[in-house]
Amino acid sequence: MMKKIGLILFVVTPIVLVAGINLAGPFISNEQVLGMDWLAEPQLKHFDFMRKPRVDTVICGDSRAQRMALTPFLKRHWAPFNWSLSGVDPVDAALQLNHALLYGDIKRVVLGVSFESMAMTKVFSYARYVQSVPFTDPRIGDLWGLKQELSPAHGIMNRLRQAKAITWFMCDAAKSRFRAMALYGIKQALHQEIPRLNDLYGNKEYQEIRRQIKAGAYDFVKNRDAQAYFDREDSEATFLKNKRLSAQAQRVYIRMFQELRARKIRTVLFETVKTPDYQRMIDTDPLLQQLNAQWREFFRKESYGGISFLEAKDIAGCYFMDDFFDAAHFIGERTENALAERLAAELDRPRPLDGRSRDDM
Repeated sequence: MMKKIGLILFVVTPIVLVAGINLAGPFISNEQVLGMDWLAEPQLKHFDFMRKPRVDTVICGDSRAQRMALTPFLKRHWAPFNWSLSGVDPVDAALQLNHALLYGDIKRVVLGVSFESMAMTKVFSYARYVQSVPFTDPRIGDLWGLKQELSPAHGIMNRLRQAKAITWFMCDAAKSRFRAMALYGIKQALHQEIPRLNDLYGNKEYQEIRRQIKAGAYDFVKNRDAQAYFDREDSEATFLKNKRLSAQAQRVYIRMFQELRARKIRTVLFETVKTPDYQRMIDTDPLLQQLNAQWREFFRKESYGGISFLEAKDIAGCYFMDDFFDAAHFIGERTENALAERLAAELDRPRPLDGRSRDDM
């Protein structure tokens, strides 16, 4: 008898929850609920991207590219959008680019690249957003033939995510997943305005950090501690263990660049800049210094067929250290404007799109 009751509860409970969530749905803004979950940021950006009548210039990369002044792009009569997301995994950047190519009319691409993106040997296992809407769309998640590697790499965790998705089969998965988060606080969702994660062009707002800075309560010393970033699993400390650049990461980037060359899309890659203390930790370690040089050489070799690469030294003058609120991220008009102008000028610079490498020229 107890087994029957357990089986009935197992079958009925998800259906009841789904029904309750969707009954409450009309009273809760999708974007309010999405704002409760950082993993929902791709879907929020998708909403904003699709509201644009046109996007012809896309900024992709990790969180270090999430603040960019748009005036240098707009004054050239371009239609920009910043798709950058937290996390340095190149698979996530490839998903951003695929989305833009699917839904936009892309003529120009800016891609922020960080040294840490090649720290993890198995980048497919550490991509944050492969199970996030809208990247679950197979037209976006194909990754130019790399999808076969992507699914097995997640192993049991991938299977658990799939099982979770099946549980919600009775309704719109995208809506129900995030509305479920409101069950513990529908009142708050109804009566409390949730700050936007991003502006209408995709730039990260950092509202809470701005509030703390304005109130004089932000601890710059603690947050600019380079060691805290250095020791993360997806950061430079992992290079000390693996002692090489990730071959998987390089393959993802190469596939991205092949697609951009085939479409004759003008592309600028730029090395994201860190605070001097952070960069010094790399430059004073012989292994990291060597790997950083190899990393830069990889992007130099890929700089052909309409693709160019700006190293940290090429754009160092665009960064103002007072704008950094931690060891790798900034908020401030000086940096945002200077960096965006430099990148836009590079996009504007004539460059052959014939796909030939430097060795062929």
